[in-house]
Amino acid sequence: MQEFGYVVQTTVDDKVKAYELAEHLVKNHLCACAQVIPGITSFYLWEHNLERTQEYLLLLKATESQLTRLMSEIKSMHPYDVPEVIANPITHVDSDYLEWMTDNAQN
Repeated sequence: MQEFGYVVQTTVDDKVKAYELAEHLVKNHLCACAQVIPGITSFYLWEHNLERTQEYLLLLKATESQLTRLMSEIKSMHPYDVPEVIANPITHVDSDYLEWMTDNAQN
């Protein structure tokens, strides 16, 4: 199955930080697009305690050539000790959108 890029996701608990991450990553051509989705609730265990956190989900569209730098930059800027940084391969995509993504992967 051919891969056409990735959707990378991460979450943060602060709107300002979510927007800061999104703008920085797009401006620096580390992803072609960033979407910030407010109002998600995450449940997880942290240090043996059940946590419930209101978060912002970032969905980032990136090409394979951007992926390593993108994931590294997210981790370096992220406020969490162990941030969620998950890359899902895109296996089907509209050809015009793929061209736009590839064009925006260039510095």
